[in-house]
Amino acid sequence: MLAACVGAGSAATADPARIKDYCSKIAERAQRCAPEPAKATPYDTARCEREATCLAPALRAVVITAYYDCLSGRACGVSDDGCVTTAAQNNPATQTGNDFGTKCRDKYAACKAAKDKTFDDDNCFIGALISDEVATNLTRCMEKSCAESKTCVELELDRYECK
Repeated sequence: MLAACVGAGSAATADPARIKDYCSKIAERAQRCAPEPAKATPYDTARCEREATCLAPALRAVVITAYYDCLSGRACGVSDDGCVTTAAQNNPATQTGNDFGTKCRDKYAACKAAKDKTFDDDNCFIGALISDEVATNLTRCMEKSCAESKTCVELELDRYECK
């Protein structure tokens, strides 16, 4: 799996075996949770593997397994929102991740107070999952205007999506 000697904020590496296992479990969940499993479209595990491989470097090595296990093990109809909390329970955010979360929530409050609805707090709670490098880059985004912060966060996170 992942090397145990990496630092708490270190980025994960894309472990092909772990990603294949995760995507297989996600495919099983998709089949199980389909309204009519017998008629369900087969899950695109190749796409899942590409996306998970791209995302891995954005995540902290110490939380990636717990995060993937939560996503793939959820009951049908259960949101993935709790997976950040689940993954972080035994591995709280680093100081860098906490700093990002605090500044992000402060930015959201300031934008909301200014009646500027361009910035939302959807990504303010990922500090426990992301590597220190990503957290540092996202924290820099909080120094911009509300609209610019939103764009900056999107651009940073887009770096870890397969296009």
